[in-house]
Amino acid sequence: MLKVGMNVRVALIAPTINRKDGWSRVVENLASRLSNYVELALFLPIDSPRSPSNDLKIHYSLPPSGNLWDVDDYIIGKAHYRLKFLKDIVSYRPDIIQTIDTYPWLIDGGVASLVCNSPFFVGAHGTYAIIPIYRPLTRLIMIGFLSLAREVHCISSFTTRVLGDYLPKMIKRKIIHQPLSGVDYFFFSRKRNIKELKMIYNGWPIILTVGALKPRKGIDLSLRAFKLVKQVYKDAIYIIIGKGDIKYYERFAQALGLKDVYFIPEVER
Repeated sequence: MLKVGMNVRVALIAPTINRKDGWSRVVENLASRLSNYVELALFLPIDSPRSPSNDLKIHYSLPPSGNLWDVDDYIIGKAHYRLKFLKDIVSYRPDIIQTIDTYPWLIDGGVASLVCNSPFFVGAHGTYAIIPIYRPLTRLIMIGFLSLAREVHCISSFTTRVLGDYLPKMIKRKIIHQPLSGVDYFFFSRKRNIKELKMIYNGWPIILTVGALKPRKGIDLSLRAFKLVKQVYKDAIYIIIGKGDIKYYERFAQALGLKDVYFIPEVER
């Protein structure tokens, strides 16, 4: 059994920080929470935005972002960056190595686990974890490096099932529905004063969606569902916050005959 405590060093390999997106918020929240229990170092791509936080130990040494699907370029062409990463992580001497997601970060996590002789864990976040198994070359990479992992922590039962269906049995046994949660449950469970919001929308029942307007987010499905809601709750409204092709979804809502749908491109945290 692995020990947990401030004398345990964890290397968290992640894609970004200090950006206005879901990935960055997951990484920031997860790193902040973990650092309360263990000694944590965050390893990020060299082109990741610099974090103003002085509380986290951050190494900017992973290969730069770019076309991750150009395997020759990302794996072979950026090999010299990995040498710097390996130097940094060996100096840190981690007891545990954890990647925030699968491809391509499991490559660096897997190599580091072999060099440092440290147990290696992999996070699996929905679409990001699943897409690589549909591409022959990245699927082979996934199989090779997931075989080195002690466990694969999936964000949902759906991700757990799909990975289990497409990956060999020896890897399937490592796949569990135990997400690397970057959600601050205490923050979201606090009661809020929404009087001002209710004044703006006449006190009507509000349904809220927050997320980028991408096809895989299912905004079209939630709009269809909202049409059914309106049959029962006539005064309900639907607020959708997120950047993307707002005009497309506005036309989609109009085609469904929906009027009480409001799109807001972006808000502060």
